[in-house]
Amino acid sequence: YHDLYRSKSFFSSYIIGILVSLNFIGFTAVSHRFDKVLNFFSKPIRYLASYTFILYLLHFPLLQFFSALTFNKETSQTNPTIVMLGTLIVIWSLGRITEKQKTTTNVFLLFFGKELLINIQ
Repeated sequence: YHDLYRSKSFFSSYIIGILVSLNFIGFTAVSHRFDKVLNFFSKPIRYLASYTFILYLLHFPLLQFFSALTFNKETSQTNPTIVMLGTLIVIWSLGRITEKQKTTTNVFLLFFGKELLINIQ
């Protein structure tokens, strides 16, 4: 039974997936109405979007780390402010480093990737 405990949410997960897909499809039909707003906010959106990969990779380990760091044995509680701020600061710091490396990595892969493909053929 323990191995199948998530099976009770199987159907609802599919429904949510379908609804999200319909949301994306529906928004493309009306997206022209939001051009002005999206163009105005495009820089902040792109800036925040550049952190999504590092956020995806590290959010859970960092939340656990800062929870363990701030755990108070007497009250059995953590400090949620430090947990959230610590996680966001580390994500922001590492995101800045990884985003700067993205251009270098792309150039490296484009140059050496072509050389590798030529040598394989």
